[in-house]
Amino acid sequence: MRLLILISCGLIGFTAQSQPVAIKSLTQQVQRLYNAQQADSLYLLMSSAFRQQVPRAALRQFIASSYTQLGRWQRSDYVRQHDGFSEYRGIFDRDTMLVSIAADTGGKLAGFSLSPMIASKQLTTDNRLRSPFDRTLDSLVRIHARQHLTIGMSIGLVRHDSLFVYNYGETSRTNGQLPTDSTRYEIGSISKTFTATLLAAMVRQKQVGLDDPINRYLPGFIPILQRDGAVVTMRMLANHTSGLPRLPRNLDNVGSPPDNPYQAYDNKALFACLKTVSLASKPGTTYQYSNLGAGLLGTILSRVAGKSYDQLLSSIITGPLAMTQTTLTLRQVDRLQLAQGYDETGQSTANWDFQALAGAGGIRSTVHDLLIYLRAELGNSPADLGTAIHMTQQITFQDKQTRVGLGWHQTAAKTGWWHNGGTGGYASFARFDPTAQTALVILSNTAVSVDELALAISRLLVY
Repeated sequence: MRLLILISCGLIGFTAQSQPVAIKSLTQQVQRLYNAQQADSLYLLMSSAFRQQVPRAALRQFIASSYTQLGRWQRSDYVRQHDGFSEYRGIFDRDTMLVSIAADTGGKLAGFSLSPMIASKQLTTDNRLRSPFDRTLDSLVRIHARQHLTIGMSIGLVRHDSLFVYNYGETSRTNGQLPTDSTRYEIGSISKTFTATLLAAMVRQKQVGLDDPINRYLPGFIPILQRDGAVVTMRMLANHTSGLPRLPRNLDNVGSPPDNPYQAYDNKALFACLKTVSLASKPGTTYQYSNLGAGLLGTILSRVAGKSYDQLLSSIITGPLAMTQTTLTLRQVDRLQLAQGYDETGQSTANWDFQALAGAGGIRSTVHDLLIYLRAELGNSPADLGTAIHMTQQITFQDKQTRVGLGWHQTAAKTGWWHNGGTGGYASFARFDPTAQTALVILSNTAVSVDELALAISRLLVY
């Protein structure tokens, strides 16, 4: 089901990381008029060039037949920008569709289409359904897969002093290979918790101070990063209160491929960004999630230690915990264990590679290793590392909506900690509760959030 699309004028452009307000508003108008079956009003939204290609009668027929087949358009989940279009996962009464919307520079509707999403296959699994818990978890995964594209997924649990792993789907579409606990995934922003643990360990070793100004560890040509008399400190990079923007303004200017956006972003680009960056708020006063800040923290720690981020990770965390499958870079033999990533529409994606911003999201890992990591968060770690881990679980900032330690965010119940992650082809979630001694990790090779699934499974863990 596809409506003819014409793009003859300049379109509103934007990056894949954001959805412009103008596009969002236009999409909401299209959704409202579709549901009201007001094709004539929708026609008035269209650009003159679009109208020339799609007669009013054709639009009426398209809206009527689509509504008959699909029912009401319930929800629009933003997916990405692609070839000048904003793409959404459109949830209709009777199906899920890929909705593509384009606007011209005047804000008029320049393109609109509905096309089938690439559907999830019936998921194979190693879940043997032996217990009520197994069966309930299986139901939750399959509900998620019916609602959201799911290629492959690995789930790890710590419950009642026992470890459980459940795998679903395929490591690559149509290869028939079920993931295992050693299948590697990009873990995205869960990497920030590792970076925060590195900071805590180096604070304990007196290599840095938690409240040291970050300029102490940066090249001298970078101006003091401050606003309203407050300077940015190491703590603020780890708890997202530095005032730094979410992403560097020059990220798109360094020559990285669009499908591997951090690949070419090196220290030179990072320091160039810091020379002119403006802080959005007084440091230490406002929570504002920042990939730039977390990535900068990883770079600073590497500079202080005189080691690469990968080497630092190995010496402080993954080495002592014997997490041999958790690295930034992959050897060729390791890549054989890396699940193929897919975007929200089911298209295969390139892997993301990192340089200066590795600390924000560059780690690849497995359920096996992340269960070791989460058990360490629960208290099962060498003493020195355990002290650093404990430091990351202390509240360093809170407001009405957010409570954060170092890297980790506290759960609503104030008993556990969590972080999620996502890259171009992967999604992840990690959570642990030291009081209940439970933990959960979900790794998916599809870039569709698993947060709701994680919340549902987390509720099971308390029983």
